[in-house]
Amino acid sequence: MCGLPQALLAAAVLQGGYTLMDSNRTASAARAQQEYQAATQRNAAMQANYQIEETQRDAERTERALKRQARSQQAGVRSLLAASGMDAGSGSALDVLQDQSLAAETDVLDMRRQSERRQRALEYQAAGADSSASLLMDMANDPWSRVRQGWRSGMIIGNTVQGAGNLLM
Repeated sequence: MCGLPQALLAAAVLQGGYTLMDSNRTASAARAQQEYQAATQRNAAMQANYQIEETQRDAERTERALKRQARSQQAGVRSLLAASGMDAGSGSALDVLQDQSLAAETDVLDMRRQSERRQRALEYQAAGADSSASLLMDMANDPWSRVRQGWRSGMIIGNTVQGAGNLLM
């Protein structure tokens, strides 16, 4: 009868060893997966930052183009007013020029607001991806995860040995 508890203890120790080896393989695979996901998130953050810069450049180009177009249209309206003999500095002719200038400025401001909204959304996206990457790397580099796994394995072995001892008594 003495051989059975010793055999159960040896089986529990062997099972614990296999569990630890398997948990090390699983931990390595999980770490590699988390590092890969972290790298993917960092790449997404970089892409979002590149898109922010591109959005800023596009906004600047569009703003310059809108201002050029507005100046060109105002010059055309002035020449039409002058050709018709109206004084561009007074009355309804001045109102037309001011309304056109206001409309052009509104277009520029609308475009600027849209660009700023897009940039903010990209900044949030980049910050979220960067935060996810940091969290994943912290999880991958957590030395306590292996300790916790060892504790769980030890508790399983201890419970198995205790249960086997209770069966024999």
